[in-house]
Amino acid sequence: MKNLVFIDNGRVVTDSLTVADVFKKDHRNVLRDIEIQIEKLNEAGEQEWGGAQL
Repeated sequence: MKNLVFIDNGRVVTDSLTVADVFKKDHRNVLRDIEIQIEKLNEAGEQEWGGAQL
């Protein structure tokens, strides 16, 4: 099994391709779900999360 998260420059991260692979989902659907979650965060006024700006 591929690791879901990995260390990059001292940060714990993942990416959409890894998520799709680990959970056996179509990558396009993972991307769609990420976009939906970003829209919900923006609507809730949460433009800054996880140390990055949207």
